[in-house]
Amino acid sequence: MNTPIPGALNAPLYLSPVPNEDIERGDGDEIITAIETFCTVSRDGYGSAGGSPLVLRPWQQDLVRRLFARRPDGHLRHRTALIGLPRKNGKSTLGSGLALDGLLFGGEGAEVYSAAAEVTQARIVFSEAKRMIRAQPAMLGGLEIMRDVISDPETGSIYRVLTAKAPTKEGLNPTRVIVDELHAHPTDELWNVLTLGSGARRDPMTLAITTAGVMYDTLGQESVCYRMYRHGVDVARGHVEDPTFFFAWWGAPEGADHRDPAVWAAANPAFADLIDPEDFASTVIRRPEAEFRTKRLNQWVSAATAWLPAGAWDECADTERTIPEGAEVVLGFDGSYNNDSTALVVCTTGENPFLDVAWASERPKDAPQNWVVPIDEAMSHIKSGMSIAVGGFIGQQLQQRR
Repeated sequence: MNTPIPGALNAPLYLSPVPNEDIERGDGDEIITAIETFCTVSRDGYGSAGGSPLVLRPWQQDLVRRLFARRPDGHLRHRTALIGLPRKNGKSTLGSGLALDGLLFGGEGAEVYSAAAEVTQARIVFSEAKRMIRAQPAMLGGLEIMRDVISDPETGSIYRVLTAKAPTKEGLNPTRVIVDELHAHPTDELWNVLTLGSGARRDPMTLAITTAGVMYDTLGQESVCYRMYRHGVDVARGHVEDPTFFFAWWGAPEGADHRDPAVWAAANPAFADLIDPEDFASTVIRRPEAEFRTKRLNQWVSAATAWLPAGAWDECADTERTIPEGAEVVLGFDGSYNNDSTALVVCTTGENPFLDVAWASERPKDAPQNWVVPIDEAMSHIKSGMSIAVGGFIGQQLQQRR
């Protein structure tokens, strides 16, 4: 097992295990030195002045050391990585530094890519790297900068922008890929091409640095990012053994109060360092809750908007009340097929209505990826609930269920 990340305001919510021996023989220290030597801060910010040398924080340094650990046979331990960070924790700057390191020190003919769902998003990391190069003409002046490509004539290496909408992405042979905001990718096409296209390279790395988002796409299927996130959680918990996959995720735990400043600090490793706490206090009262949770607390949500504010449902709880026999009720059913919840509820009519759950099914935390809702059980409860409601015995049955 590995030791906790030192120097962070908080530890990650989830972190895959990396043996200390692999960390010590890895490339982390060399990459940290390269980033801090060649990279600069491009803009004035809360924690750093524009034009100043980029100094990685202790938690970032330890993250890099774990990410680029090496096995006893000399190969990089990880080929694929998912790092989750709320907004404004230095994702783009770190991604630009890692991309430049891959271009400068990735060997002859290295192929480095900044990839995203949209070209404007892909250019964020790429443009940051451009500014870093232009700020260091004495050391990096030999690199050739074009609109969407940076090349090193001495090694034949290139650093290029790539998007999910590119007409063709086949034939790529990447050495290092920085995928920005994987949660926004509409399909897993680009991700699959990037992770499968580096098989001929000795030590390739496909790294996604992202915030959370909506768990499911428009077709009701898990997004590629949420699928990778769940795999990472399984690896971090020891449920799945996959040493080629690195996972580190900062964020607020499920059920945390999004209005609590202590939660803000716990979810953001750069809180009160790169991030102004006053910005959180201002934003939380102006932005929709779901947006605040995904972008500032790095929590997954089932929908981009919510019809009830946080805590409103819990405040309606009434443990003393029951539905009496013979009451006029309405049954409500919300069904799903896989990897989601299904529920049958009953509600009284008239003044001061009361809502109770007749039956519910939720995906177990340790369920396999292709878990399916028990449809036969659901249909049985639906028929039973309709029969009970018609027969006037709903109160008695709910009381027995308790």
